[in-house]
Amino acid sequence: MDMKLLFSLKAENVISSNTICTSIINNMNDFRKKGASVEFCL
Repeated sequence: MDMKLLFSLKAENVISSNTICTSIINNMNDFRKKGASVEFCL
């Protein structure tokens, strides 16, 4: 496999997982604003 292709795929995976983490954090912040005490075990 081409190393450049492998690297770009890995970078995309990291970016997409960071996006998922960011959206989870944003959701948790929304819950806190609404006054709900929600705890996530990640």
